[in-house]
Amino acid sequence: MLTTLSADGTATPMRTLAELLAIGQSSLSGLIDRMVIDGLLERQPDRDDRRAYLIALTQRGKVERAEAVMARLPIELSSAPSNRVLRSRAREVGNQLLSGLMRVGMPRRLTRAAAP
Repeated sequence: MLTTLSADGTATPMRTLAELLAIGQSSLSGLIDRMVIDGLLERQPDRDDRRAYLIALTQRGKVERAEAVMARLPIELSSAPSNRVLRSRAREVGNQLLSGLMRVGMPRRLTRAAAP
């Protein structure tokens, strides 16, 4: 779920998140409860609908999201077509992601392991 939420912290309506994940709102609510307790997500009241909530990543959630993306990157690259331009672009995107992770305080042990 972390990778479904915006990395920049923009809040997402719960109903939109349920649609993106293809699960019911009641199932999503329980999952969000646990992730709020773990400090990964925060609920924000929806100013347009007082009955609804928006879901956003906390700082810890942003770091965990980035780690999940970095863990998936080699798998996605290995299944990509063998194309020099594509590989070069993927390396560039990976470097940009690594730079962003370092700015948000990703643990040094992970940034060292991911460095080219």
